[in-house]
Amino acid sequence: MTFRTRGLWRAASSSAMVPTPADFSGKRMIASLFVAFVAGTAYARDKCTAIHFAPGHSSITVKGVARPEQALCYSFAAAAGQTAILKVAGKNMIISVVGVGDAHAAWTFTTKAQTYTFIVAQMMRSVTSEPYTVSLSLK
Repeated sequence: MTFRTRGLWRAASSSAMVPTPADFSGKRMIASLFVAFVAGTAYARDKCTAIHFAPGHSSITVKGVARPEQALCYSFAAAAGQTAILKVAGKNMIISVVGVGDAHAAWTFTTKAQTYTFIVAQMMRSVTSEPYTVSLSLK
């Protein structure tokens, strides 16, 4: 007799219903990464650096260094109907824009009248700090 468990066919036996580490390794890794990112994001959001444009300017560049497992938080205010173009340059770096999307090197979106928060972090865990440059423009 066979049973279908977790997408696999297994023969009926006393061990057939006991999940093996291989059954969950990918799911556990994804869940661990999600929890680590959310925890880092929640912590970083409390310490966001506000970005302000100089009078008469609509773009700015921010440089920094991201330590391993560090999420750096920034915020900027936008008017309704503007086009935000947000990019990060640097080895292994991503940007997540809260309410827009996660983990890309660049984002372009039409804004609402609100303050946006974005997180800069290393995409894959590294043992070294990584320099980055964020460019933000509102048109």
